[in-house]
Amino acid sequence: MNSNVAVDGNINMDFVFEVNNFSKPGETMRSYNFKRYSGGKGENQALTASTLGAGVLMYGLLGNDKYAKELTNILEKTKVNMKSVEVRECSTSLAFSSIDKEGENQIILVPGANSFIDCHYIDKIFKDIIKSDMLLLELEIPLNTIKYCSNKFLIKVQ
Repeated sequence: MNSNVAVDGNINMDFVFEVNNFSKPGETMRSYNFKRYSGGKGENQALTASTLGAGVLMYGLLGNDKYAKELTNILEKTKVNMKSVEVRECSTSLAFSSIDKEGENQIILVPGANSFIDCHYIDKIFKDIIKSDMLLLELEIPLNTIKYCSNKFLIKVQ
């Protein structure tokens, strides 16, 4: 497959708790529903582009845990090329969300492996990224990495 979209971004496992209202400090809250999803803005971009028919090559980092295997399987089933995603000796990024009946949310993010997406990683994958027609970035990976990557591609980021 000739990839025409490169996605460099966050891949995480989302844990979503539906609640009647948000807890106050020190209060234990009961959830009436719980679901687990693949997530992260980068992962969402890759899945969407692939579903729309683009060839997608995903760049990012996963932890050395069961969530990494599950997320890899989900992305590969939608034909996202995962050959450049690397594993680090830490947790995969995790997001814990509470959503109330009005649709408002509170999110706790554990960045895990995504916090290690740095300039060295960009240098390592650069020769492959430039073969793509388009590069998608998002703001869930370190901002310095986004600026560095953008500058390599001659894109101005304020």
